[in-house]
Amino acid sequence: MTRKVESLPGLYKRRKRLDKHQGIVRCEVSSRWLQMPKEAVAISGNTYLAIDVLTDIQEGKQRKLCQLVILKEDLLDALNAIPVRTNKNE
Repeated sequence: MTRKVESLPGLYKRRKRLDKHQGIVRCEVSSRWLQMPKEAVAISGNTYLAIDVLTDIQEGKQRKLCQLVILKEDLLDALNAIPVRTNKNE
């Protein structure tokens, strides 16, 4: 027996919106994601983020690969410095 797989309209956008509210940034090509902290820590005028890198190991089970402790300002600067190339095929 073959079953037809149908995508649900808007499911991707709803998941992205829910993830954003939960501090999750998912990889677009693998089952890994960044879990942002609930709050940052300010020490000596710097704002530190402890970001977990996670992966799915089985359906419903996850594993933490590592934790990155970075300056929030450094992350924002690095993201803002990335040039954006437009896709000519669009």
